[in-house]
Amino acid sequence: MKTIYLNINNFRNATQPYENQPFNIRYKKWLEIIPSSRIEHINKFKGEDDKLRSLAASILLNMCVYEYVSSSKNASPDYSIQVSEYGKPSIPEYPSLSFSLSHSGDYAVIAFADKKECNQIGIDIQKRNEKKSVLDIAKHFYSEAEKRIIESAESDNKDAAINLFYEIWSAKEGYIKCTGLGLSETLSDFSVVPKEEYCIEQCNNNNSPIKKSLSIIGDIFTDNGVKEAFLDNSGNFIIKNFSINSNCYKANKSINSDASSESQFIYSCFPKTKEYIIADSKSRELLAFAAKVPCPLDYSCTICFK
Repeated sequence: MKTIYLNINNFRNATQPYENQPFNIRYKKWLEIIPSSRIEHINKFKGEDDKLRSLAASILLNMCVYEYVSSSKNASPDYSIQVSEYGKPSIPEYPSLSFSLSHSGDYAVIAFADKKECNQIGIDIQKRNEKKSVLDIAKHFYSEAEKRIIESAESDNKDAAINLFYEIWSAKEGYIKCTGLGLSETLSDFSVVPKEEYCIEQCNNNNSPIKKSLSIIGDIFTDNGVKEAFLDNSGNFIIKNFSINSNCYKANKSINSDASSESQFIYSCFPKTKEYIIADSKSRELLAFAAKVPCPLDYSCTICFK
């Protein structure tokens, strides 16, 4: 599983001499290398920032496909995009490629993996907005468990509570993208719960399959798994390690002793990495995993997978 960021100011800085030209002329170099369906999507936006965020996401998808092709035999980089009823994109030429796109503020981000690593993936990035009364938003859209977590943090430090709001919000958006059900999901029907809290809860439940986990199945992120793309002097993209990437995430697949019961996953990683469980708000059934991804300052980015 890999994650790549792209700052939209790369495009602006590289095309300063053409700043008075129409969008399709100023950014022609990159519009020519993305699928026509993505160009149609970009043209639906009115403002330049929105168009650039969509363009950046399209370029990241190109990078994802080319990297995937380079590791696949007898594959070509040509691809098309299909969108499900609820807006989840897929690439029919590469059905085993799982990916998710998001953008906010100056950044677009993509997460991708082979479906052998994880069958479904969702990522969301949010630029923090200090002007929004985010804690009031939480009261209307968050589950009771999430409200308690934020209220507890707010009693100690309001800034910490605001950061937590954005982490939970990006995890919720990531889960909706992961499942592909879009806004048909009611946000309060599932809860983003810190892994430690969920594990304690499940350990007190003697019937929980989470206690029967056994074997490690490999890295979710390696030290080089989070990267950022930059433009060189020729307008071509180069990819470098993300500057604050210092965490490694691992996933442990549980093998149940009872062959008739469904396999679950346990999620673990190095210190300093925040991990969450996505659980049904009523039954507390484990639905998916989420983790905060290293990201630019003033942003919150969370990846969700199952």
